[in-house]
Amino acid sequence: MIALAVVVATGCMNLESTLTLRPDGSGEIRERVVLSAQMAAMMESMQEQDTSGTADLSLFSEESVRNSGAYSGAELASVTMIDNMSGKGYESVYTFSDIRNVTFTPNPGDVMPDNVEQPDMEDGPGGGDLSGMLEDLNLEFTAGSPATLTIRMPHDKEQGDDAEMNADVDLATDTSAMDPQEMRMVQMMLRDARFRVAIQIDGDIVETNASHVAGGEVTLFDLNFEEMVRDTSALKSFMILGDQENADPEAISGLPGVTVETKEEISISFQ
Repeated sequence: MIALAVVVATGCMNLESTLTLRPDGSGEIRERVVLSAQMAAMMESMQEQDTSGTADLSLFSEESVRNSGAYSGAELASVTMIDNMSGKGYESVYTFSDIRNVTFTPNPGDVMPDNVEQPDMEDGPGGGDLSGMLEDLNLEFTAGSPATLTIRMPHDKEQGDDAEMNADVDLATDTSAMDPQEMRMVQMMLRDARFRVAIQIDGDIVETNASHVAGGEVTLFDLNFEEMVRDTSALKSFMILGDQENADPEAISGLPGVTVETKEEISISFQ
């Protein structure tokens, strides 16, 4: 199972990554990363207080994106910096001629300034990081007419009856122990957070077993915390499930703002 609350580690960050694939195996990856204006101002203030003399006051920079080495096997075609009322970040486009040579692992931490401390969520709700969450996302492409893309999702390899039983027990546990002020802080931190990964098929889908398909787009993950934080009960449930190493992905798929592919393997035939 994926690290359920991994988006907590990105604070108020909005990460959307879409891989567009053509029948010949070529395509592009479009990534958009935006840190909320409030969080960006807070982090920049911390950088300004750095007395070491080594602070890089640019939260994001085109140079850091170009040097990140993201999406191995794809070539960075363009970077557009974002700086407006909604926040700061960038939108990048990568192109590739053969999906079989590409590593598709979105991870905005790669482009954050070195002097900005990244949150360590290993001991917190749903610990982990984005790279760990997606390191087992495997894409396998077979050319043909139709062509076929097989996606193996990063679910825990050891998931059984005991794991499901433990998840049920924890969800029944009284969560009122969390201080109301702590819950408000979590809600504030996550209200602008979103983590979305999708596959866009540039062609006609002939057949697929994917659970979430719309207009040629297959959604793998869409964790929209703006919707979830409005429901305290749902947010608490998400945090509890995030602490379960072997939690069933179906357990969160019905929560507000959450879309998760629950199948361990999906196949898309297209032309």
